[in-house]
Amino acid sequence: MATHFIQIFVDCDSIASGRKDPASQIQMFADSATTVLANQGGYELSIQVNSGDDIQWSVFPRYPQQPGTTKSYSVLVSATYAWNDSTLLKNWKAYQGAGPIFVYQTDGEDIAPSSGDAPIVMKGDFRPFVEAHASLPGRPDPGSKQQEAYSFYINIYQGDNPNPVVKDYSWDPYVMVVQP
Repeated sequence: MATHFIQIFVDCDSIASGRKDPASQIQMFADSATTVLANQGGYELSIQVNSGDDIQWSVFPRYPQQPGTTKSYSVLVSATYAWNDSTLLKNWKAYQGAGPIFVYQTDGEDIAPSSGDAPIVMKGDFRPFVEAHASLPGRPDPGSKQQEAYSFYINIYQGDNPNPVVKDYSWDPYVMVVQP
């Protein structure tokens, strides 16, 4: 069993303005260990995973805040939906993704011209993600494949307001599950 990591970047400002165009507002990237079938960097990323693998999706604002404000955007997956009642992706869970990360010591740190270094420190951070387990039904023969289209729904938050500025924005990527 392997874990596949997908990063999703969302143009929050464009979506919050009322525009609905996932092709220009959503970018999905699979890690290099994942087999990409189509659309790396697009909103309909299609990947292939083995039955028994896990997939983790992390969602980030493309730009941290709306121009001219100090209110940062946050994006969370609010729901998923499998087309045609497919059951290839199971056990959907949401995680805080808490853990330490390195950051620059202060904003505006000078970068040393000869080394490219800037002082860093380790701080606690949250990187929320959702995870699902890929599973083919029954006892399929080796090499058997099935594809699932699913919908992601996200909520976009701004500043410290717990109410989303955009609720349940959605688009539809794909996963191909293979019996190894």
